[in-house]
Amino acid sequence: MAISHIPFVDAESVEALLPMPELIVAAGAAFRQRPTAPPRLVLNGGGPDWLTMPCLDESGSLVCKLVRADMREQRPADLPTISGVIVVLSPEGRLEALVDAAAVTSRRTAAIAAFATDVLARPDASVLALFGTGALAAGHVEAIDVVRPLRSIRVVGRSPQRSRAFVQRLRDRGWDATLETPESALAGADLVTTVTTATTPVFAHGSIQPGTHINAMGSYRPTRREIPGETVARARVVVEVREHAWHEAGDLVQALDAGLIDRDHIAAELSDHSVLAGLRAENPQGITLFKSVGHAALDMAAIELLRRGRALPAATDAGAHD
Repeated sequence: MAISHIPFVDAESVEALLPMPELIVAAGAAFRQRPTAPPRLVLNGGGPDWLTMPCLDESGSLVCKLVRADMREQRPADLPTISGVIVVLSPEGRLEALVDAAAVTSRRTAAIAAFATDVLARPDASVLALFGTGALAAGHVEAIDVVRPLRSIRVVGRSPQRSRAFVQRLRDRGWDATLETPESALAGADLVTTVTTATTPVFAHGSIQPGTHINAMGSYRPTRREIPGETVARARVVVEVREHAWHEAGDLVQALDAGLIDRDHIAAELSDHSVLAGLRAENPQGITLFKSVGHAALDMAAIELLRRGRALPAATDAGAHD
């Protein structure tokens, strides 16, 4: 079997073949039932994290994402935060395809944030406070704008130069974007999304307005958090899967360790559709928080869309590379 015969879907193709409206639907559908996949394996030798995230589809095909995630504050400027590959194996163990993992991660992470926003945010929400200007940030603006057309985007970034450039890119794409402080960004914001590499909260609890929906997307280690513990305690919290959240979500683990919440504080998983439907209706002025650590089911959903677009062999095309 020659490796040259194996399809490779590059970042540009992933962008074109995973249109956000369809991907948002697919990401939500990945949690119609509680998905089964182990918590990711994280290896760290003192530098970047190396992540392994496997998942099986209904046919027995394996999708496994292998990613380098560099969360260091002093990361070299020429190195991306996320890089790697998704390996697709047939039920018989044949290598069927390789896919750019950074591009899939960026789009599917934004898609599930948008799905959660559509379920949990107020119908008239339109002002987004966005914390972070890195690889995941622009995709979250694109995705959230699908479900809640954005009237204003307030950007908070660590690097003034990079933040100004990011705001200009948003403006060039037609959005009303401004560079703000955390306090000014949150004043009047009804949507908040954090996509940072922060280890401590990126805003003060008192700055959050009643009725706000928050997507906390950046932290996946117990030692990192973006959201103040007081905000976590006040919010109705939704996660992908409870087991994974308590294993990896520093925003929740640290609030638990501080005695601000208990293990029953998580209101719902994404598969709890009847509960999700009532969270906003029960308290329109309450705070909702979607805490994501990522899940292999989202990678599987993206791969299925690529298969439908014929960028990859269909799951029934086993043996095509013999």
